[in-house]
Amino acid sequence: MERESRSKRGRGMLITLTSTRSRVAVLLVAGLATLILIVFLLPPVLLSFRGSPIRNPRFVVLNPFRDRAPERCAETFLIKMGSGECAEILPTLGGDSKRKEYVCEREVMYPLIWWSLTYRRDTDQESNLEYRFRRKNYAAEDTLFVWVEKHGDRWQVTGYRSVY
Repeated sequence: MERESRSKRGRGMLITLTSTRSRVAVLLVAGLATLILIVFLLPPVLLSFRGSPIRNPRFVVLNPFRDRAPERCAETFLIKMGSGECAEILPTLGGDSKRKEYVCEREVMYPLIWWSLTYRRDTDQESNLEYRFRRKNYAAEDTLFVWVEKHGDRWQVTGYRSVY
């Protein structure tokens, strides 16, 4: 009889342990799935603080899980600009041909040597990217802008503005 009551208690504890583990596992999976959904649905910029409009220091926390396709498109564009391929890539952008010539001349004189994403604004099919940058033969660090649009499944640069 004593043996029978021990085994019943043991089975009850086993059932309780198993159901507790199951509950914990289900809660962990549900919590993780919720966290992933929330993070992926958040915008690319989680938090930002804009300082003085003159010096433009900025504190930005970017979503580490954001879609980086617009940034890759802009990075490719900036790499080409910095390596002197301006004449090949600027004609794809709209705008005045004299302005494009001026931009290409300046890009050759002051090529980009460093840039870092400082802000990003997205809509469904567009992304406006703001970068801090440095140029060769140019002492100041400043801000440039690259606009990209989604065409089908590809992103394409549609605008560029910088200081020379």
